Amino acid sequence: MEAFWLLVLMVLTTTATTIADEFETRKLGQCYAGCADEFLKSADVARTLLSGKTIFERNDTADKYQLCKLGCNGVPFGSMLAGIKTGVDLSRRILRNSPVQAGIVNKLRLVCADPGSYSTRIHLAVDVNETSAASTVHVCALDVYNNGTKVTNTTYSLKTHFHIAVTLLPKAQYKFQVRCFNRDGQLGKEVTSESREGKRLLPNPGLVDFAIMKMDYFNQSLTAKFEWREPERSDSVLPQCRQRLLLTTDKANERIITLDESNEILVEGLPFSTSYLTTLLPESMPATRKMNSPSVTFKTKSCEEVVEVATVCAPPPAAPVPQVINDNVSKCGNSSFSCVTFLWINIAILCCCIVMLLAMAAAAGLYIILKWIPSRAKVHDGERDIESGSISLFTPMYFPVVSTPDCSTDSGNKTAYFNGRPISVPRIGTYI
Repeated sequence: MEAFWLLVLMVLTTTATTIADEFETRKLGQCYAGCADEFLKSADVARTLLSGKTIFERNDTADKYQLCKLGCNGVPFGSMLAGIKTGVDLSRRILRNSPVQAGIVNKLRLVCADPGSYSTRIHLAVDVNETSAASTVHVCALDVYNNGTKVTNTTYSLKTHFHIAVTLLPKAQYKFQVRCFNRDGQLGKEVTSESREGKRLLPNPGLVDFAIMKMDYFNQSLTAKFEWREPERSDSVLPQCRQRLLLTTDKANERIITLDESNEILVEGLPFSTSYLTTLLPESMPATRKMNSPSVTFKTKSCEEVVEVATVCAPPPAAPVPQVINDNVSKCGNSSFSCVTFLWINIAILCCCIVMLLAMAAAAGLYIILKWIPSRAKVHDGERDIESGSISLFTPMYFPVVSTPDCSTDSGNKTAYFNGRPISVPRIGTYI
């Protein structure tokens, strides 16, 4: 009989604890949503997914929001701070039996996992009805259960994804449960994932199943979009979040990526008419296993296949050949002619011209000197003296020859006088 009442007491205690935990989870969820509604009016933090889609989320690190959360948890100090006081007031106004409103969660998905030293970090995505979710500020809460027992603290998030660390037991059964709240109450019922064995939640060192979806033309180049498939069966293994995307013909597109809830990978800036061999493999996989990895082979379309305007596909005009100017190459157009040689030749020509000018000037000066030096020549012609004012270097001098009777001793010669001195003049000819 005592054993029966002991069992009843344990059940009642467990039920009361569960009810208290449920109310505490809902109370904090509503209070956090109220804080976000007070201090985070707009979603202004952009996050770009691998698919290329940009989503906007609220900044859950804002100071006033964090202070308000402290007030929701009943922090005894700092009640005069605006954020904490708002959280305390919101927490006090929450009713135990708040009505359940229309739900916004469609599905809870397990995306991928990464190994850690003591636990496994699991990435989960919350698929919500975007129209309903946008109409109210909400906070979602995630719990993890092992064979029906809660094994982690409740995790709250303003976003539509969670990263939670769980210490997994290989043979234990795990479930993940998510609930969303606004400041007035819970939004629909809780959504629970399928039960998974612990060893199936460990990150798979193997390969991700992926395929190419489509190619689009954007900004005069192509984009390729790949889709990778999440393991939907409960006996499948989660892929690793950190992956290496390899495009063997384009080293610039060889990158490390982290899988996210979009399940798509967008690769931009691909040239036309190019063949690619694309591989997606875990970052931790040794490079030696690359050749054994499954790959997707595809070829980008030609420009004419995707562009309607023919001029866009016309080859660009040939670019001018860049001229490499060497310091030792003449700018005069002769690539084999040294600028230094050219300079010395010009200097030599200039020197020759100067020498010629000096020679001409010297000749002219000598000519002037010889032209104007006065000289006198006197030839005795009987009783007359003939004077010559100058002697030209280029004009022959004529000396009249006169026979004198008293000079007959040498009948073949004649006597003449130059500057008062007698000179002997041959008889033959009249010029000297």
